[in-house]
Amino acid sequence: MKDWSHIEKRWVGALFGAMIPAHPHKKLPSLQEIETSSFWERFDRVAPTQLRLGLRLGVWIFTWLPIFLPRFRRRFHRMSPDKQTRFLYAMANSRSFVLRQIASTLKLFACLAYLQDPNVRDQVTRLADQTIPSEKISVKLATKTTG
Repeated sequence: MKDWSHIEKRWVGALFGAMIPAHPHKKLPSLQEIETSSFWERFDRVAPTQLRLGLRLGVWIFTWLPIFLPRFRRRFHRMSPDKQTRFLYAMANSRSFVLRQIASTLKLFACLAYLQDPNVRDQVTRLADQTIPSEKISVKLATKTTG
């Protein structure tokens, strides 16, 4: 994000932070609480120009679009967390294919930036192991294939 302005970085932080908030009961930080500079340095180095421009355009659209919607009337980063969540839900479920795609793309990049943190990856792996033990999956699959 070396060519992104300070304001644009704040917009990305607000959007991605709303997409991945903290989960204290699962001991997971929000995306805004972790260091993502190495992810963005790598992204700037290897991502094609069209992808970098598309991400930036998506951030601009989702930052400014709420101003034109009667339910929101503010730029994204100036809305309350509740309104941010409602806006993202509305965009993800919009009738517009383009808005749904922007929401999906932004969420994908938020997840990639979030999961680049080794502590987050370890905690998510631990939670997944607790939720679905691999032995149960193997037994169910073996049962279905033989039965």
